Amino acid sequence: MNATEDIGWLDDAAVLDATVERLKIVKNLGLNAGLDFHGRLHRPMAKQLAKALEPYRPLFIEVSQDLYAYRSRENTDFAITCRSQFCKTS
Repeated sequence: MNATEDIGWLDDAAVLDATVERLKIVKNLGLNAGLDFHGRLHRPMAKQLAKALEPYRPLFIEVSQDLYAYRSRENTDFAITCRSQFCKTS
């Protein structure tokens, strides 16, 4: 499912709550879901959302290569989190 509407580079963390709530609803129905971040989130917000989703264990989080590419320590940490937990790239 699409993870979010378009979100600014840096936005209020509360805008991510709707995504977490949608995943919780799906899980409460006994279903699983994967989430698609493509073009809707930039690195700072994607990292926060991935962390907020961890307790609900989505099947995967699909991110674009620009989010997955790592050129700094922060992006490396995000990429390692994605590889080791539940993200995939396209």
